[in-house]
This record gives sequence, structure tokens and C-alpha cells, in this order.
Amino acid sequence: MKILYKLLSVILTISILFSFPVYAHAASKTGSIFTSSTYTHQDQFDKCKIYQGVDLSKHNGTVDFAKMKKAGVKYVILRAGYRGYASEGTMNKDVKFDEYITAAAKQGFDIGIYFYSQAITTTEAKQEAKKTVDIIKSYKKYINLPVAFDYEFAEVSSGRFDKAWKNGTLNKTKCTKIAKAFCEKIKYYGYNPMIYANKSFLSEVIDGKELAKSYPIWMANYTTKTTYNGAFYIWQFSSKGKINGIDGYVDSNFLYSGSELAQKTFTADVIPNCGYTGNKITPGVNVKYNGDLLVKGEDYYVTFKNNIEIGQASVTVTGCNDYEGVPSATFNFNIVPPKAASPVLTKRKATSLTVKWETQEDVDGYRVSCLENGKWVHLVTTKETVAELSGLSPAKDYPLIVQAYKTVNKINYFGVISDIVTTCTKPAKVKGLSTSKRSNTYIKLKWTKQEDADKYIVYKYNNTSNEYESYKEVSSNTAKITELKADIKYKFRVKAVKVNEKGVTMNGSLSTAYSDYTCPAAPKLKSAASNSVKAITVKHGKVANVTGYQVKWSTTSSFKQNYKTKKFTGADSLKNTVNAYRSGGSYYVKVRAYKVRNGVTYYSPYSDYTHIYTR
Repeated sequence: MKILYKLLSVILTISILFSFPVYAHAASKTGSIFTSSTYTHQDQFDKCKIYQGVDLSKHNGTVDFAKMKKAGVKYVILRAGYRGYASEGTMNKDVKFDEYITAAAKQGFDIGIYFYSQAITTTEAKQEAKKTVDIIKSYKKYINLPVAFDYEFAEVSSGRFDKAWKNGTLNKTKCTKIAKAFCEKIKYYGYNPMIYANKSFLSEVIDGKELAKSYPIWMANYTTKTTYNGAFYIWQFSSKGKINGIDGYVDSNFLYSGSELAQKTFTADVIPNCGYTGNKITPGVNVKYNGDLLVKGEDYYVTFKNNIEIGQASVTVTGCNDYEGVPSATFNFNIVPPKAASPVLTKRKATSLTVKWETQEDVDGYRVSCLENGKWVHLVTTKETVAELSGLSPAKDYPLIVQAYKTVNKINYFGVISDIVTTCTKPAKVKGLSTSKRSNTYIKLKWTKQEDADKYIVYKYNNTSNEYESYKEVSSNTAKITELKADIKYKFRVKAVKVNEKGVTMNGSLSTAYSDYTCPAAPKLKSAASNSVKAITVKHGKVANVTGYQVKWSTTSSFKQNYKTKKFTGADSLKNTVNAYRSGGSYYVKVRAYKVRNGVTYYSPYSDYTHIYTR
């Protein structure tokens, strides 16, 4: 027999319902098909389609679904079962459920489910979810609206839920967890969960706003303009509705959706882009109906259109055998240029890479992309077969691909990507080269550290060859240049080095040349004597081309306490007298040379010290 089919599920739009903007214009209004009233909708639903439907249980008795369909009802939400409010809390199936869902499906209604809960623990909520699934599982193909947790008080003093709330066994936090437990179990079984409660219940008994972050809300508020300020998906606006096909009152609802309801038909997984071959392209299609994977030839057949040339092609799925009569569905896919040639590096800089690739026939251009943080980022679109990729980071690996594209009807169809080629930018030019410490035999250099550099090479200028020669490799941003001569100018340059994942070494550009002098040589202390009260006269050897000398004296041989210094200008000031603290004191004395260049004072090491007593 032909399979029954029904309306498309609007549940696909639930995920966007809670992010609708509020529009500053008059709220929309709807006249109900169930009552004589007009209802005002909240601004958040101004861009939504609004559908009217009912929820049914055995209390509605005999229902003529055909008449109800003709009267304009779009969907039904059926009670699968309920837990009794007595202390035993027995779970039961609604005696009308099988009759209702079969008749509703035959008429093509969208169908949702609810279970009336009296759960007072999360365990009971999970049991109710399992009971619901056991009742509805044989009708799963008909159910395309959510499965709701109907949570409300029985409003009788003996009610198990009512008593647990009043005596404090339950509170808002626990009730929220109970609702969540039901929904998560429903989700585990492959259905879309929803929570039903009235306006005050959502605020006072459960945390409706928090639950709405994870599940759609079916909110009951019997008024023509609800003031509920939380998110909701369905508004139950009356329990006194009247509709042809039902004797007596019926619960009446507005459902808000971002798209039109339509006939349910086949679905298919997205068909990947197919590379142009010059022949007909016939990709495989995973076709489903109501979530069930179908078999080509047994359940459906396919026909293709425009499936040779680059551009948009299509495949139409038509049902057969048990699926004869299901509306056909057409799915588009793209035929794109074939796989592009891989990019080849031609030039490498610190902030750019230049690549080229082979020409591809019958295309309009190319796009080069790189992989960053797990996503392909488009760098350049060009009609040439060479591109400079600028604005890159120094010393960084860049996985690159090339895609050709062809423009058809003003749409660019990007082709099959090339193989991935990973290349690296050069390290940045070293900056901040300076001296951190110097003496008469060494200069210690420092520079700005580069996070992605693996090492640095220091170059020292050779005055004989008039070239910078590699002096040493270091892993940090400092280097000590030793075995130098006193009072000599030396020149240096440094470059950063990066070794990529393939072991290829990339050298950065040499830094700007930096020069500095070593300090003067240390003078030789010849003598120190006290020829008058408190006076110390120091004699020392000459150091050529210095600005002067500095004498240091102290009561300790470490020269760290009770010390003084005094400078004497002139390279020939080889005999200098200083005044000590006291007569008859024990003093240690030493001397050093100094030279001032461009405001910087270069000090030689101190001479050896000698010990004297002052007069």
C-alpha cells in the first residue's frame, strides 16, 4: 500500500526562535478559529508564521480529524500517556492515543506528543520518558513536532506532586532538574523534547528561562495578550476552544515558526561538489524519508539534469513501490572545475609568500587559501597563475591550497582544491640590537626576542676581509662576544632562524649593523702611600687615549662598604691624591681608567688593590 505522508516538521526552525529581534512597530494580531477573540502576539514573533492547532487526550472523546482539518487546524499534539496523581503514581497509556495518531496521520496533520507528568524525582521523570517512547515508537514516522513534558499540579490536596511541593520535598531547583531529566531522556531516544507549563509555573516552580536555553517551551496563558517575558515556541491561549470535528471544548494553541508548513517529502544529505570531467556526473545520493534511509531502485529512482557542464546540476528523487505518491524532491549540486595544481613557492619574505601554479584550461581565475585555526581563509583571488600572499606573520607555517573557478550566470563555481602544500615565512628582521654589558675583553649583546624563531646567528665584522662573518649560534636573544681587544670598535649583525616541520631552515634578514667599543685596558697600580694626614697618594701606569682615571678606596677589601671614588681627568694624570675618612685608618685602594664617547662612559676593569694605613 502507498505510504501515508504528512506535513513537514517545523521543529527545524526551533533553534532560531529564541534569537528573533524585537521590531519597533505595532504587534501583530490573529483572530482565532477556536474562539471569537482576537489575540495580540509579542513583537518577537513579528517575522514568524503563526499556525493554530489543538492538543488532545481521551477527554476529547470522538474526534473527526477530517472535519477538523477542513476547519483550518494545522497540527495536533496528542497525549501519549500520564502518571496518576495518587501516591502510587501509576503510569498509563492514553486509551485514545492509537486511534488519534492513526487518524491524524491519515489526514496529514503535523503531530506532536505530550506526557502528563506527576514526577517527584529525576528517576521518575526518566521513567516517564521511557514510557512515552515505548508508546510512540511504532508511530515515529508520523511524529515531526516535539515530545512535550506536561508538568503541572493536579490541584488536589492528595496529589503526590502537590504534596511534595507544599511540604518542601520539592523546590524550584529540583523541579527544574526533573524537567531537564525527562527532556534529556527523550533526546537520548532520538526525539525533540519540549516543556509544557503555564505562565506562573514557568516562573515560580521551574526555571523556564533557563530551560528555554536548551528546549522549546509550550506556554499556557489564557488571555488575549500574554505578558510572559520568557522565550516560548507554542502559546496555549485557551482551554475553551470550539472547532468542527470535536464535541465540547478543546485546548487551543498558536505555534510560531520561521517558515511555511509544507508537505513532507524526501530528504537527502548534502551532495558534495563534483569535479568536471566532460562526461555526465551522477553522484550517489543518501535519500531518507522520516529519517529512514531508503534503497535506490526499491524505494525510489533518480533523474539528473544539467549534469555535464560546470555550474549547478540537479537530481530529482521520485518514490516507487511503498513510497509511490510521496511528492518528488529535487536536490541541487555543483559541478566545478577539476582539481587544481599544487602551489609552488617562488619567493619567501617575513610577511609574505609568493607562489605559482600551472595553468588550468577553461577557467576564469584562481583562489589561494590558507589553513588558520582549523578553517580555510581565502587570501587571494586572481586571474593570474602567480600570487603574492601578503599580511602574513613571520616564521609561521602556512598550509596552502589553490582552487580554480569558473563564472556561470554570474556565480563563481570554485573547483576541487589542490593538494595541500605547507610553507613557512621567513623570521622577521632582528630589532633592538644593543649592549647589555661590556668589558675590555667582551661585549654582551641583546635584542628583541622573536617568539617563533628557533635560534639566532650572530655575525661579527672582519676588518681584514671587510665582511660580516658568522660568529656563533644562540638559542636565546643574548650573546657574549669574547676574546676582544681593549678600546676597539666592533660591529655586529644578527639574524633569526626558523626550522619548519619538514626540517627546512629559513633565515631571516640580517639586522641593521650595530657597533660598540670595548672598555679601556686596566691601569697597573704602582704604589699607594699616605704622606700626610688622612691623605692617600696613588701612582699608576698610563693607559693610552683615555679620558681619565678613577680611584676607589674603602675600609674593606671587598670595596662594598665605607668606600669612596674620585675621578681625575687626563690620560697623563698618573699621580693622584684623595682624602680618607680618618688618620691612622686601614684602607684598601685600587684604580681604573675610563673613556667618554658620545655621552657614554666606558670603564676599564680595576687594577689590583693594595693596603695602607693613613697618617
